[in-house]
Amino acid sequence: MFSKTVVKQGEKIIQLEKQNTLLSTENESYKEENKVLRYELEELKLLKDKIARIVLNADKKQENYFVTFEKIKKELDVGKTY
Repeated sequence: MFSKTVVKQGEKIIQLEKQNTLLSTENESYKEENKVLRYELEELKLLKDKIARIVLNADKKQENYFVTFEKIKKELDVGKTY
């Protein structure tokens, strides 16, 4: 009877170890995804700040829309970012 209990406990330990390894690999993938998302978030914050600065400068100078959009394209380098 004692040996059956030990075997059952050993099987449970093995199952728990398998679950832990699966969870740790899943956590690693989430960490990697978070790194990418944090980088994208920082990029978007920088773009938002640049756009706000351009809009404020355009409003101060009372420039027409065409010039403002040209400045936005130049300042943001949209093609390089995305």
